[in-house]
Amino acid sequence: AGAEFVLMVVPSKYRLVSNGYNDPEPEFSDKWKGWAKNNSIEFLDLVPSFIEADKKGQELFYEEDIHLNSNGHNITAGQIKKKYPSVFAN
Repeated sequence: AGAEFVLMVVPSKYRLVSNGYNDPEPEFSDKWKGWAKNNSIEFLDLVPSFIEADKKGQELFYEEDIHLNSNGHNITAGQIKKKYPSVFAN
Protein backbone atom coordinates (compact mmCIF):
# COMPACT_ATOMS: atom_id res chain seq x y z
CA ALA A 1 0.00 0.00 0.00
CA GLY A 2 3.06 2.27 0.02
CA ALA A 3 3.33 2.67 3.80
CA GLU A 4 6.76 3.06 5.32
CA PHE A 5 7.71 2.07 8.87
CA VAL A 6 9.82 4.59 10.76
CA LEU A 7 11.20 3.98 14.23
CA MET A 8 11.90 6.83 16.62
CA VAL A 9 12.78 6.73 20.29
CA VAL A 10 12.24 9.61 22.71
CA PRO A 11 15.44 10.48 24.59
CA SER A 12 15.70 9.69 28.28
CA LYS A 13 14.25 12.41 30.51
CA TYR A 14 16.64 11.47 33.30
CA ARG A 15 19.65 11.70 31.04
CA LEU A 16 18.60 15.12 29.74
CA VAL A 17 17.74 16.74 33.06
CA SER A 18 20.92 15.44 34.68
CA ASN A 19 23.10 16.65 31.77
CA GLY A 20 23.83 12.99 31.07
CA TYR A 21 24.27 13.67 27.36
CA ASN A 22 27.96 14.05 28.19
CA ASP A 23 27.94 10.48 29.54
CA PRO A 24 30.20 8.21 27.47
CA GLU A 25 27.69 5.37 27.71
CA PRO A 26 25.50 4.94 24.62
CA GLU A 27 22.03 6.46 24.59
CA PHE A 28 19.11 4.06 25.02
CA SER A 29 18.11 5.00 21.47
CA ASP A 30 21.49 3.90 20.09
CA LYS A 31 20.46 0.26 20.55
CA TRP A 32 17.40 0.87 18.39
CA LYS A 33 19.27 2.99 15.88
CA GLY A 34 21.60 0.05 15.30
CA TRP A 35 18.71 -2.39 15.13
CA ALA A 36 16.91 -0.22 12.58
CA LYS A 37 20.04 0.03 10.43
CA ASN A 38 20.63 -3.73 10.58
CA ASN A 39 17.01 -4.31 9.51
CA SER A 40 16.88 -1.58 6.83
CA ILE A 41 14.30 0.40 8.78
CA GLU A 42 14.24 4.19 8.76
CA PHE A 43 15.21 5.71 12.13
CA LEU A 44 14.36 9.25 13.19
CA ASP A 45 16.92 10.38 15.79
CA LEU A 46 15.34 12.83 18.23
CA VAL A 47 18.33 12.95 20.60
CA PRO A 48 20.25 15.86 18.97
CA SER A 49 17.24 18.17 18.84
CA PHE A 50 16.25 17.37 22.43
CA ILE A 51 19.82 18.01 23.64
CA GLU A 52 19.89 21.33 21.79
CA ALA A 53 16.57 22.41 23.33
CA ASP A 54 17.63 21.27 26.80
CA LYS A 55 20.86 23.27 26.57
CA LYS A 56 18.71 26.33 25.80
CA GLY A 57 16.81 25.72 29.04
CA GLN A 58 13.61 24.41 27.51
CA GLU A 59 11.55 22.06 29.65
CA LEU A 60 10.63 19.08 27.47
CA PHE A 61 8.86 16.76 29.90
CA TYR A 62 6.23 17.17 32.57
CA GLU A 63 7.90 17.59 35.93
CA GLU A 64 5.98 14.77 37.62
CA ASP A 65 6.52 12.00 35.04
CA ILE A 66 8.33 11.01 31.85
CA HIS A 67 5.73 12.24 29.35
CA LEU A 68 6.50 14.99 26.87
CA ASN A 69 5.03 18.42 27.52
CA SER A 70 4.02 20.78 24.70
CA ASN A 71 7.66 21.77 24.06
CA GLY A 72 8.69 18.12 23.72
CA HIS A 73 5.78 17.44 21.38
CA ASN A 74 6.62 20.52 19.28
CA ILE A 75 10.21 19.40 18.85
CA THR A 76 9.10 15.89 17.91
CA ALA A 77 6.56 17.22 15.39
CA GLY A 78 9.15 19.61 13.97
CA GLN A 79 11.63 16.78 13.42
CA ILE A 80 8.99 14.64 11.72
CA LYS A 81 8.01 17.57 9.48
CA LYS A 82 11.68 18.29 8.70
CA LYS A 83 12.36 14.64 7.81
CA TYR A 84 9.23 14.27 5.67
CA PRO A 85 8.47 17.70 4.17
CA SER A 86 6.46 16.29 1.28
CA VAL A 87 3.97 14.73 3.69
CA PHE A 88 3.40 18.09 5.40
CA ALA A 89 3.70 20.37 2.37
CA ASN A 90 0.43 22.11 3.12
